[in-house]
Amino acid sequence: MNSRVKIQFGLVVLGAIVFFLLGSMTQADEVDWASLKTEKFEIQAESSGQGEVLTSYPAFLQILITRILNWDPKKELNNSTPTFELLKNLSVDFDLSEVKNFRKVWFHLNPKLKVRGLFGIHDFIKPRPFIILRMGIHGNVDEMFAERFIAKAIYEDLDANFLVLESLTSHAFLSQNAQVTFGGTEEGLHTFLILHQLQKTKFKKLIKSTHLIGVSLGGQGTFVTSLLDQANDKQIKSILNFCPLINLQETFERHAESGLKNAAVDLWNFHRMETLYKNYEKQLSDVSVWKVPFDFQPRFTPQILKILNAERKTSLLTAEDIQKQFPEIKWPQDFYNLLTKSNSFYELNYFWKLYQNIQTPMMIYTTPNDPLVFNELNSEMIFNKKQAGDFKQLQFKRLDRGIHCGLAPIYPWTEVVKMIQTGLLL
Repeated sequence: MNSRVKIQFGLVVLGAIVFFLLGSMTQADEVDWASLKTEKFEIQAESSGQGEVLTSYPAFLQILITRILNWDPKKELNNSTPTFELLKNLSVDFDLSEVKNFRKVWFHLNPKLKVRGLFGIHDFIKPRPFIILRMGIHGNVDEMFAERFIAKAIYEDLDANFLVLESLTSHAFLSQNAQVTFGGTEEGLHTFLILHQLQKTKFKKLIKSTHLIGVSLGGQGTFVTSLLDQANDKQIKSILNFCPLINLQETFERHAESGLKNAAVDLWNFHRMETLYKNYEKQLSDVSVWKVPFDFQPRFTPQILKILNAERKTSLLTAEDIQKQFPEIKWPQDFYNLLTKSNSFYELNYFWKLYQNIQTPMMIYTTPNDPLVFNELNSEMIFNKKQAGDFKQLQFKRLDRGIHCGLAPIYPWTEVVKMIQTGLLL
């Protein structure tokens, strides 16, 4: 065999080996997705906007925002009107269609309670930082609008894996669970239990370090998760919050006041949470939502809060669930009492006196214009040392621009990524 033939033969063999290895790697990826399935984790075959799509928005809106109006913040910077700024922040380009890397998942916390999320995993080989992102009000992984720019930065720029968890005010949660609630105590508990269960799967080998990000309504629960984590495994290395809700009662009571902005938010909530009529048809039948555009008096949201305040006094996970399903977890007694013996929904979500001696570093960013989470009732209470709780490990930065922490259109992308990186101590 002459040298030329030998070279050709060698190239053929090398090509065959490469083809085999690539095929084996792809097969291994598929097997590893399947291996994450447990009794409590239902990994789906589809990603955001695929398969069973659970959203209150029409399909054309998803296509319009993510496929037609989408833009790359690495190449563009927007300086325009507030309305255009909001739209641009919702339409940041980040393709989630590759099911090899992105999969929806249902977490079954008990037979009657399930929470949906979206995994973003680079591969099943290299350990990376793992970031759990708690979405804001109505946050839904089939849409991924407001939080898309954060997920993009996490995955593409910081080379981290993520798990996005839906808000308990999402259409998916409300339509798939007979019992409903929301707020930091419940969401923070869910995040902690999901993270705790992940440590029992093969995914544990992919976690270099664990971090949390909270957005708006999703921010309150990060404090609860850190409280429980400190009493147990101390896995969480840092927490970053964008414009977080702190005081639920005061904020929603302000939203119940008459005014154009509050009326607009109330009508938005009505559209996004209309599925609640199946749970509370009798209690909601006399709510004259049609009057809201005429007198600017919110009606739907205050009625929902009235219902929950009377009926949802304890967590959806019962005391029996907590003791039988998670016997290995240490429950601070005062927090356990809060979960199981509160007298109202508002009391259940006021845990601040229990937030003591937390060692997990946290960063909060706020923007000056916030029509949803009023600064003076929330983060400014911490900044001005008027909020109950211990915040020695907390840092904060008041940004000089932006509407409710929609940062992508108004700051250079490198600055946005740096904010996230600095906040997470990566």
